[in-house]
Amino acid sequence: EGTALTTRRVVERELPEPVIRRLAEALIAINRWAHTAHIDEETIGSPLPQPAVEELRDKMLPDPWSLQDWLPAMIRKAEQLEILDEPQSEWLSSFAASWKTPTFGHLDALPRNILLLENGELAFVDWESAGHSPPGYDLGLLCACLAPKTRASLKATFHALAPEALEQTTAGYLIATTREWFIRHHLLRTSHRHRLARHTDDVLAEAIEDSHEFCT
Repeated sequence: EGTALTTRRVVERELPEPVIRRLAEALIAINRWAHTAHIDEETIGSPLPQPAVEELRDKMLPDPWSLQDWLPAMIRKAEQLEILDEPQSEWLSSFAASWKTPTFGHLDALPRNILLLENGELAFVDWESAGHSPPGYDLGLLCACLAPKTRASLKATFHALAPEALEQTTAGYLIATTREWFIRHHLLRTSHRHRLARHTDDVLAEAIEDSHEFCT
């Protein structure tokens, strides 16, 4: 039993530092599952049982998830709307073309799919979309739903724990937040659309700022 970190609750409230650290550790552990011969269930609190994790990994594509399926069209649209400038577009395109590292992703790491258990641990649910993804993609999806202080703390903790993948993580993060921007501005049809769209504007602006180090 646990309480979901619902979008409304997380966007409007800050999370305590122990929960933020557990989130960072969990996202990093999920990314590294593709490289792990034996997955320790305790690594991310109370996730899937071992047989279910192995079954998920068996279903992964033999080649890394192809960003070319949808990323070029998203980049062109983002350029047309002047969301991304030319250096960022070229950087993301180059990343997609050269990305060969098979990292694992939940691919729906939204607050509603993360449970905060009574003992303070976390459990991720709804794994039906899981598979190959760029490092940082899940981080971007989750940060698109977080309050500013919590978002900044989670990114800082994640990068401190996995500094070796900073550029890849930054690219995956920008891809995820750009995609969320399109979804919330053009596809979302709920009463929360405008509030979430404004929130995503801020998240994307931060992601673009973070990318300047690598694409200028």
